[in-house]
Amino acid sequence: ALLLPDLLDAPPARPLPDLSGAAASAYLFLESAFAWWGLEGALGPLRTLAECERSSPDAYRHLAAFAGSIYGAALGAGFIYLVGEAFGRLLRLEEGVSAMGFGDVKYMGFVGAMTGWQGVVVSLLVGCLAGAAFGVASSIGSGRPRLLGRDLEEARTPLRRFAVWVTGARGPAGPDEEVPLRPFTGLFARIATGDPHVPFGPFLSLGAFVAAFWPGALPEALRLLSGR
Repeated sequence: ALLLPDLLDAPPARPLPDLSGAAASAYLFLESAFAWWGLEGALGPLRTLAECERSSPDAYRHLAAFAGSIYGAALGAGFIYLVGEAFGRLLRLEEGVSAMGFGDVKYMGFVGAMTGWQGVVVSLLVGCLAGAAFGVASSIGSGRPRLLGRDLEEARTPLRRFAVWVTGARGPAGPDEEVPLRPFTGLFARIATGDPHVPFGPFLSLGAFVAAFWPGALPEALRLLSGR
């Protein structure tokens, strides 16, 4: 992004960060304190950056793209890492095991570096929606229309627990003993017993493709849904 600012600069959906505005605000906030200590010269870089947009617009554009790239990489990698750690604890996985693969962390860092924080948001929204739809369809296709006693103990994910709750299945029951269900809840039994492991990477890639080559897709979709 430092060499090719066009990778991030795609207004209005993906504008560059306002470095000059941020530097000017920081300068005004710190100026009196630094002047009181006789260190106002230390704020020279902030003053230069605040004026850079007018004095050297081309250099400023490269710096702004670089800052947006760093911010996007930190947001993308950090968010996926924290989500993986949080759900790992929530689902009581083994110590050191994350609910998200570390490859997803590195990949979203790359996506954020190339498309900025706005691209991270688009990638995650598209990826989550597409992944959720595929995950439910995969669970239905791989699950069973009946629940066994062991299924009640293995329903550890929120979606599986919800599906078991809808079926009304309750123990105690032996591991291979069939558990009675409410009428017409076989679909939810399939969700509760289907394969819950769906790779997230392909759906993040779909979101990254939309963010990189169609940055205005999400704002346009929200505009159409709101009727504006």
